Formats: sequence, structure tokens, C-alpha cells
Amino acid sequence: TLFRSHGFQDFSQEIKVWRNEPEQFAFKLPTTEVGEKLYQAWSSFRVEAYPRVIDTLSEALSKTPTPDESLEIQYLLGETYRAMKACDKAKNYYAGAKASTIFREKALLGFAACAATLGEPSLAIVNLADVFMNSTDRDLLAQAEHLFHQVSPIRSVFYITTKPTGALLKVNGRLVSDVTPLLLTVS
Repeated sequence: TLFRSHGFQDFSQEIKVWRNEPEQFAFKLPTTEVGEKLYQAWSSFRVEAYPRVIDTLSEALSKTPTPDESLEIQYLLGETYRAMKACDKAKNYYAGAKASTIFREKALLGFAACAATLGEPSLAIVNLADVFMNSTDRDLLAQAEHLFHQVSPIRSVFYITTKPTGALLKVNGRLVSDVTPLLLTVS
């Protein structure tokens, strides 16, 4: 069984149950100093204690976090500043968190929400297209779709990529003026 929680390292332990009765197991999840700070920051975030989140993450950054911990800190700072309605700051943190394998799509969605708030719908749509193409999380996709309908008068968007990039594209026999990757829209 694999156990996972914010601020803790993944922990795996084989558990054998010999009868069909409730069992209780106790174990300690391993963590780091930065992991402890991340756990505290997430706990503060859940109760909307945003200044405490920022202070705790500042302490975490001073303790030499791993690359994954740094990306999680970036993401959580983005979430915190967006919750505080400071999208100009949040956008910068989300941009950093996009490099995370764990938080990438969430960071893209947060970045898109901030871009929309700051009056940059084109930037929001490009990031939303990335979420639509790469996420499998239904809740995240529903949030992205809701945001898309808020920022765009467009009914449909097609994000077209090729490998290698720079391909010419014909639609209904007509050459599209841009090369891939590109967004095609239907109003």
C-alpha cells in the first residue's frame, strides 16, 4: 500500500490481513524539515490563514528544499496570492510551478485564472488549452471548462501541435496562415 500526503515522502508498506475484520496499523510517514513546513502551510491554507502560509513557506525556502519541494512551494504561493486577490504575484509563482510533474495542470489553471482576472484572455485560453490536452482529472477539467466559458466568446477551440513544430496546416482545403503549434477557434 502506498501512502501519500502533502509535505511527507511517499511511504510504502506491505500489510497482511489474515481475517475479514477491521485492523489498525500505526506507522510514521517520513518527512524533511521543508516537508514539515509544507504540511503546516497547507494546513494554514485550508483555514485561510494566508499571511501565515507565506511566512511558513518563507521559512521552508530558507531550509534548502529539494527541487520537487521548491515547485510545491511555488504552487502553494500561487494559490495563496490568488486567494488574496494578488494575481500579479500569483501568476509569477504559477509560472514557476508549471515545471512540476505533480502540480503542472493545477498551476496552468491557476495561471489561466489570474491571466483572466488581469484582463489577458488570450493568455488564459492558451494555458487552458494545455490543461484540456494534458489533464485527466475530471474536477480540474470542469474548473477549466467553467473558466474557459467565462473568458471566451468562442464555442470551440482546437489546439494543434505537430512534431516537429512549424508544420503548415490546411483546413477545408485552405492553407492556414500560422504554423504549428496553433489555436483554431470557432465562434
